[in-house]
Amino acid sequence: MRNRMAFGSFVAIGDSFTEGLNDELPDGSYRGWADRTAAYLAASEPGLRYANLAVRGKRLGEIVDEQLPHAIDLAPGLISIAAGANDILRPSGHPDALVGMFDDAVRRMGATGATVVIFTGYESPQLTRLRRLRDRVMEYNDHLRAIAGRHGCLLVDMWAMDVLRGPEMWSDSLHLTAEGHQWVTLEACRVLGIPVPADREDPWMPQISEPVEV
Repeated sequence: MRNRMAFGSFVAIGDSFTEGLNDELPDGSYRGWADRTAAYLAASEPGLRYANLAVRGKRLGEIVDEQLPHAIDLAPGLISIAAGANDILRPSGHPDALVGMFDDAVRRMGATGATVVIFTGYESPQLTRLRRLRDRVMEYNDHLRAIAGRHGCLLVDMWAMDVLRGPEMWSDSLHLTAEGHQWVTLEACRVLGIPVPADREDPWMPQISEPVEV
């Protein structure tokens, strides 16, 4: 686990993955890895401010145009971005068309002084069935790893998370279950240096207080 200073605030941008689709609460709303991670971060940073701006179905260009300026205006200590999957899934989607836009987004976020964390794509059941799509995601992931290295941002490499390949992690061919989101939370916490009071072999951690939303 890396050592870190307090972030103070956390803003997450992206698509359905960050919105938390299919990690459903009793009231029908969604939680997901970002909300879970913010809650664990708030346990060590009381009063943490948090905003999840992600919207399902959004493509990279929409996230950059609609969510990124708002995220920067909030001046958070930590910004996450997971984006590009909805572009890659389209028949015309190609990783090379996304790299420049993603790289510039990370540059803009880093220029604010915030810690930036990005995510690779994961291997979903749909990718396992469709070799051409799987190859595209693998290529995109290589670009994302290079961007992380170039800008010194943090990387959650979900492609390397073998646990996510289990069928119990998937609510459908593309979206994670609550358990899948909890495993991503564990990995995000490890990368960010957030204390996690549980055995990593058991993803279900004790309930803790939620962060303050902004």
